[in-house]
Amino acid sequence: MGETSSSEQTLKRLQLPVDRFIIDFLRKISEKDDKNIFVSPIGIIVLYAIILEGARGETADQIMEVFHLKDQFKNVEDARITIEELIKRLNKGDEDLTIKMANKALINENIGLKQQFQKIIQKNYSASIEQGDLTKKAIVKKLNKWVSQETNNLITRMFTRPFGGDTILILLDVLYFKGLWERVFKPCKKKQYFHNLDGTKNKVRMMENWDKGYVFSHLEEEKLKIVRLPYKKGVNMYIFMPLEVNGIQAFIDNLDAQKMQKYMQTGRSYELSPMRMPMFRLEDTHNLSEILPAMGLSLPFSHSADLTGITDDSLNVSSSVQKTVIIVDEKGTKAAAVTYGHLIPVSAPLYTYEFILDRPFMFLIRDEEILMNLFVGVVKSLRNQT
Repeated sequence: MGETSSSEQTLKRLQLPVDRFIIDFLRKISEKDDKNIFVSPIGIIVLYAIILEGARGETADQIMEVFHLKDQFKNVEDARITIEELIKRLNKGDEDLTIKMANKALINENIGLKQQFQKIIQKNYSASIEQGDLTKKAIVKKLNKWVSQETNNLITRMFTRPFGGDTILILLDVLYFKGLWERVFKPCKKKQYFHNLDGTKNKVRMMENWDKGYVFSHLEEEKLKIVRLPYKKGVNMYIFMPLEVNGIQAFIDNLDAQKMQKYMQTGRSYELSPMRMPMFRLEDTHNLSEILPAMGLSLPFSHSADLTGITDDSLNVSSSVQKTVIIVDEKGTKAAAVTYGHLIPVSAPLYTYEFILDRPFMFLIRDEEILMNLFVGVVKSLRNQT
């Protein structure tokens, strides 16, 4: 009992940094265009925590700052204990719920990692380490096969060509989720309209439940509806739907970590008649090499990067990408995120309401056991579906 309590207290320290980073990231990418968003903040944070292990001086300070780790942790060693616990607790699975995180480091065949860095990422981040010629096609095939296996074929092609001869290290983080709804939905017989952010509307496939109890809030002053959709085994999807079709950006702009926590804790049990939402699939790619510097994380990508804890060579991150996929249907949800960094030398009572998700919305997939938001998405438009 004491061990579990201690573990939960350890993980609790990471909740605020994760939620603050989610909001920072959403604001930065959502303001640019009207496309849908799907991201795993945990995947990005864990990858850059690995890079943090080899960062020194101002480079390390900047990583701690941008990911809000300074809010809760004294130093890298302090943060490491929590992230190690997170990775352990994320890996669980059976036929009802599967969550797994995997990390991998692929090193150029002519380079040696510093022993301390190698030991830490193997022991504390459960990373597998391999060495090879990164300029060969066989490496790309091998990495794509690993990604495909770890995401249960949700993401099958992360890389398209071999790496340059100056590449020293490839770091990969994979987060996979499969959850079955606690209350299975039924497909609607007819397609229904989804009102897109740009004012158009398209017919989409919907699914529904009638007379089922859900935790639901209608915040009239904030013109917002919130519903909690439970998966089996302690994971929930939270949906935040502004009542105005064009209200999603204002909702994101006004959001903060404390408000988000409050929203997830509000609501009472209501019978929703109906609870109706679209079936959808989102695929997204985030160029972290552009987004993170715009959020203040410039040093790891610059010639001034100090990553001397990784190798004796002067390194910087030359490219970094996260690729994500989510499928939501009447049975449940499958989601995966692959994040990589490519390092080169430097140079209450029951009432009846309805909830019809037919306009732009934000959603979170949250592991309630560890109180951590694993994925976040913003749906601004849906195409006509066959």
